[in-house]
Amino acid sequence: MASDIPYADGLGEAGVQGRNRGAAGVPYVVGWLTLAMFAGCGGKARIDAAVDALDFAGASSRVVAGSAKGSALTVDERGKSQNLPVTDVARWTLSVDGRQAVGAADKGFVVVDVASGAVETIAVPEQDGTPWELHRGPDGDLAITKMVAHWRVHRWIDGETKDPSPLSFDNMQGAWLDDDGRFFFVDTGYGLEVRELSTGTLVRSIKAPGSEQRYVDAVLDDQQRIVAALWDDDGFRLWAPPERPAGLWNLAEDAPIDLAGDAGLAAVGTDDGIELRNVGGKVQQIVPTKGKVVRVALSHDAKRVAAALADGTIVVEDVDVPVGSVVEREVGPFDAGTIDPEALAGTGDAMAATANHDMGQQPRALKWSPGGKLQAWLGQDLVFVDPMSGDIRDMGIRDLAPGRPFAWSSDESTVAVMESERVVLYQPGRRGFKRLRRLQTGGQHSYMDFGGTTLVVDVDATKVQAWDVETGEPLADPFQVAAQVITGFELSPDGTKLVTVGDDPTVYDVATGKRLASLRAHLSRVSGVGWSADAKQLATVGNDGLLFLWDTTSWQPQRKIEGLIGQDVVFGPSGTELLVVGATEAKVVDLGTGKVTGVLGFQGSLLGADWSDLGKVVATNAGVVYVWL
Repeated sequence: MASDIPYADGLGEAGVQGRNRGAAGVPYVVGWLTLAMFAGCGGKARIDAAVDALDFAGASSRVVAGSAKGSALTVDERGKSQNLPVTDVARWTLSVDGRQAVGAADKGFVVVDVASGAVETIAVPEQDGTPWELHRGPDGDLAITKMVAHWRVHRWIDGETKDPSPLSFDNMQGAWLDDDGRFFFVDTGYGLEVRELSTGTLVRSIKAPGSEQRYVDAVLDDQQRIVAALWDDDGFRLWAPPERPAGLWNLAEDAPIDLAGDAGLAAVGTDDGIELRNVGGKVQQIVPTKGKVVRVALSHDAKRVAAALADGTIVVEDVDVPVGSVVEREVGPFDAGTIDPEALAGTGDAMAATANHDMGQQPRALKWSPGGKLQAWLGQDLVFVDPMSGDIRDMGIRDLAPGRPFAWSSDESTVAVMESERVVLYQPGRRGFKRLRRLQTGGQHSYMDFGGTTLVVDVDATKVQAWDVETGEPLADPFQVAAQVITGFELSPDGTKLVTVGDDPTVYDVATGKRLASLRAHLSRVSGVGWSADAKQLATVGNDGLLFLWDTTSWQPQRKIEGLIGQDVVFGPSGTELLVVGATEAKVVDLGTGKVTGVLGFQGSLLGADWSDLGKVVATNAGVVYVWL
């Protein structure tokens, strides 16, 4: 879209820069460009001040240099430079194909065709924030704007310059496209996200072990493995998750650095040159310069390097250094550090709720009983909820510990509830509930689950105990399932096995407490687990963008589905679908295709969800129960 944008003197502040943005988002002094480029294999141009941007096009050897106060130049594969016919434009980038140079002006983005010099301006509405940086790929644009207290990342697809649902980040350090333009990276300030450009789907989320982390660069290598250039608590290193970060490099924190396309070579700026380093950080070649390098860029194929010096000189040289590989592991079908585009779950269509009911207070522990009754805690009362009308009926059981867990046997002959110091078993009948027995469990439980004739409760911060509900006696002594604190568990339908959620999801034999398997496939904490009705499969999901299906005989992954974030996961009654429940929406996933077939939207944040023959239900902290029948 063309518009008449009066170019101002730039934004006048430092902040988020995209890929090749320098080591620490350091503010650069900017100025006017004056050119004197020499043709040939290498060369240099004289600039009156340090450049605002230096970048190679993803798939070519073309480089662009620009300043916030007026001009920009490009350098092609032959070393020939060309002035771009614009002024007052900042933070230049090149399109993935190298044909367009893109910069930010006061009220929009400026796009310059490198071959013809034609200029297009893309206006950014004031309500979308201050234009900051635009990355142009073959299938769409990634536009970054700055709001008063946060950053917005917009996806402009199919020529549209409007994103109905831009992403917001309060502490974003940078965002940039992968070299083929299909995915983009966001350094959120708390970790690194990889998202699909066309949908915005979070495909992967990674977080380094330390508390402090900053991502200088990240790429997908030739096998789609994630490789990140990371500053953490200890220093700079390369990281290819799920492996631990590699060894530390001897590198100054303000040193500019850039990775080649597959991260097999790095260029590092120093006070008097460019160091070309292998994957272990060892210097392979030094390109001397007559001054400090303040910005550096490597071409995707690692054949050219460009550097901007503090005195305003731009150097472009050919490179002849062997390119290594950061990742030595073979890529398997369940590799969490590899993005498989064919395994993406997709988006799916919205599914309208059959009913939604404002309960007047937050409904907690919402679940279907095996017989098809919908239950939840409302305040101090454990109640039945009519899924169609929203009417509530008190269960009529007194002296309960409000908000504590409850659980039904699979045949609905027994419900376990909690008093202050014990678990009590009741039998439902026509005239209400008849007490069967008390289990001297100690009370104050945060977690409880029923399977077969076995009931399991937590007994302290790290241990659980199994009880036989028919005899009222414990099956064995308490056994430990967490190193520090239990964050959740789920019992198999037959009550013989227990799986925990958390950083180290683990399967235990309930009768003996023996550790059967550790489910180590995710990149981060597992927040939801779900058993199939026949207990032959287990699903795990977390915040890393991955869902795994496990064979419960071998305890090996059977399936990896990508692009799913969840706090809980529930098998559908047919066993062929899953409900993956996130904080603000739930997705129905067909296990045959691995694709999302429907999206359940809701207002507020998730409190509970379930799925039975009667339908799907979700409860939120807005006090609403949603029903899909």
